[in-house]
Amino acid sequence: MATIIYPSPIFGPIHSRRLGISLGINLQPADGKTCSFDCIYCECGYNADHRPTLPRPSREEVSEALEKKLIEMRDSGTEPNVLTFAGNGEPTGHPQFAEIIDDTIALRDKYFPEAKVSVLSNSTFIHRPQVHDALMKVDNNILKLDTVDIDYIKKVDRPVSPNYNVDNIIEGLRSFNGHVIIQTMFMKGRMGADNVDNTSERFVTPWLEALRKIKPMIKLRIIKDCNANVPLKTGALRNSALRWAPLTNDYIVWDTPYAHFQHTGKVMIGETSHSPWAHYGEKKIYTNRNLTYRQGGSRWVEKTFTQRSASWDRLAGALFKKEFNR
Repeated sequence: MATIIYPSPIFGPIHSRRLGISLGINLQPADGKTCSFDCIYCECGYNADHRPTLPRPSREEVSEALEKKLIEMRDSGTEPNVLTFAGNGEPTGHPQFAEIIDDTIALRDKYFPEAKVSVLSNSTFIHRPQVHDALMKVDNNILKLDTVDIDYIKKVDRPVSPNYNVDNIIEGLRSFNGHVIIQTMFMKGRMGADNVDNTSERFVTPWLEALRKIKPMIKLRIIKDCNANVPLKTGALRNSALRWAPLTNDYIVWDTPYAHFQHTGKVMIGETSHSPWAHYGEKKIYTNRNLTYRQGGSRWVEKTFTQRSASWDRLAGALFKKEFNR
């Protein structure tokens, strides 16, 4: 298998099928590979075959090289769709990863504010608070989960640490509250004497169960889309739905005291007092009078479904699409 060792700290831009015009940011040495996995399918080859002799680029070196390249692209009229952390190994293993993310976002905002910032990661360092916080800031937090079968992981992904625990990884992925895109390599075939097919029900069914726990992107996207139509005064109603994003259920709840009233869009009054300011414990009933809203409005779920359901379908299709290597 041909392998690639990328320049460091900047490479490209390249044309990505998924991300568009992508400018690569490589936080590993330019002469080798440093990774917490040793995947049999890695385009950079095996760790043992590409031991680096150079150090990782520093935060300052990354920032300087990135700004130079962004200026060059601006002056040439080449606009990137995305700035992508990838390259010769695991980017979140860099000791200054969090600070580099902050620098990258600032430079993106300065030169190409419409571009996205993406991170391609194998998920092994998401338990580190500074890494987790940094990944919450990027636009596309793309994290690996090839399977939940630990024997398969040891055979194909080959974690370097003997303490790798897939259950802990799943819990870490859940902790992003939907701000995560799951990247999975589905394969058919053999590696020597080993069968590396992970497309059967034995592998796919528990993987789907893990995704139901993680709630990648889709649930958060639905909440954010709906919140654009939710009435806004203090933001409490919109924020209440975000509290439900990490929960392992298949529904969303706006749970402020007057959420149902706001969603219905009708003035409610006390059954006895006939006043909108009902007495404590008094049953409230609907009238035919419509509520007025400064921003957003009633029936936000139904309204958003009409506006956005097609894009939700496309997102779900992209997340659950299986690409088989034969």
